[in-house]
Amino acid sequence: MTHLCLKKQAVLLVLLITLPFSFSQEHEDIYQQLLSYRINHSDTYKQIQNETKIIENNYTQKLLSSYLQLNMGLGNMGLKVTDHGVDYNLNPTVSINLPSFSNMQFGFSFPIQKGNMGTTSNFNFSFGIDIYSQSIRMQRLQREIALRQKNEALQRLNNSLDIIRQEFLTEVKSILNAYLDYLGKQLAEVEADIEFRRLQIEGYGENTIKYKAGSLKSLSAKRNAETTKKIFINQVKKFLFNVGLTEADFGNTEDELLDGLYDFFYDLSLSIPEEQVISQEKINLEYFTEYIKACQNYSDTLAQRKIQNSIFTLTGSVQLNTPIKGSSATSMGGGLAFSFPGVSLSAGVSLDFSAIKYPSFTFGLQINPLDIVYRVLNDKNMRLQNEIDEINFKSTKEKYESQIFDLQSKAENIVLTNEAALYEYEIYSQNAKDVRKLYNDGIVSNLDNRQAAVQELQALVRYAQSKADISIFNIEIQNSFLLQE
Repeated sequence: MTHLCLKKQAVLLVLLITLPFSFSQEHEDIYQQLLSYRINHSDTYKQIQNETKIIENNYTQKLLSSYLQLNMGLGNMGLKVTDHGVDYNLNPTVSINLPSFSNMQFGFSFPIQKGNMGTTSNFNFSFGIDIYSQSIRMQRLQREIALRQKNEALQRLNNSLDIIRQEFLTEVKSILNAYLDYLGKQLAEVEADIEFRRLQIEGYGENTIKYKAGSLKSLSAKRNAETTKKIFINQVKKFLFNVGLTEADFGNTEDELLDGLYDFFYDLSLSIPEEQVISQEKINLEYFTEYIKACQNYSDTLAQRKIQNSIFTLTGSVQLNTPIKGSSATSMGGGLAFSFPGVSLSAGVSLDFSAIKYPSFTFGLQINPLDIVYRVLNDKNMRLQNEIDEINFKSTKEKYESQIFDLQSKAENIVLTNEAALYEYEIYSQNAKDVRKLYNDGIVSNLDNRQAAVQELQALVRYAQSKADISIFNIEIQNSFLLQE
């Protein structure tokens, strides 16, 4: 039984050695093939597209409502049956508001009434405008905010392919890590079995401490290898499904799947492109998009609060009423309204064209002392809230400065890790070649040759992970900074 187990492990190690080296002669760019599949079948890209369209539609809606608001209707209609027939009344209206043009408002109405005295109809026109208010500034600010949100969405859409690539590389790193764990446990199982076999050959009895220790170590390594194998197979099935592959692409059995994966992961590790880490000089707070957004939000908040706490407003209005049918006379009126905390003033004039020499005037004054108190309290609250926002903004800036420092350190560490991984791979690759030559010359054992080959494969996978780390980091920087060429 032990002999069969050793034979099985020996076959496994032969596959670990021969398959990768034979496949490397027919190298294909599997990385690009798998990435292309992910891009073409990505739900992330579709989601980003839809989110961008929603924000674009919201921007269009805000833009239209900022410049024009239009309402039309028939007003309240009434019908009444009398001895003389049917009496009715209706009041068609049209209102036009131009918020971005001093909040100009135009109103048109055409009241029509039929009664005992016959049918009457009029034409009414009204016009209003903010002579002084903050409406223009508020509308402009809201348009700017909506436009920034739209541009951010478009930028995210432009970066969507990088986002998908980042997700894919993260998955590749994860599956390669699982592959490393699998290889390590398989190698440990073989080494433990061979060591136990040596104890048997050396004549240690079943009751000796060394024999029992070797047996337990072999069983433990076998159990760990089997558990890791099951976990790895489940993980790799999910990964293969996400890149458009199935178990059938590698064979009809579990062993054929595992054997085929050696080729697959060896080629995938080689095909991951190597990039240069973005220079630390470009990782600058001034170009950090989150910080730029925080600055804009802080500025917008102060501007909105200032607009909302505007001290006074001055508005003007004009009305015209003229008969279309009936006996009523044409009349015209106009007025001004001024509001200040605690004080409201209004003045108006109306003129009946049938008695043009006798205009009428109206004046209004309203005083609310409590409004003055409320205004003073609101001003104090505004200053206090501004101080709170300033403190929060400083804290946010410090947080982003810390993130910048961490990113700069991360860039340096990634470079060092990549250099170390490349150096390790080159060392183990050369070592595997040297040991293979010594094995062919009969100088070293088959176990030494197998171990060197597996170590080279493990080093290659670690190097592939470091290349993926660089690509993921570069994508993160490109999507988080306004990089200067």
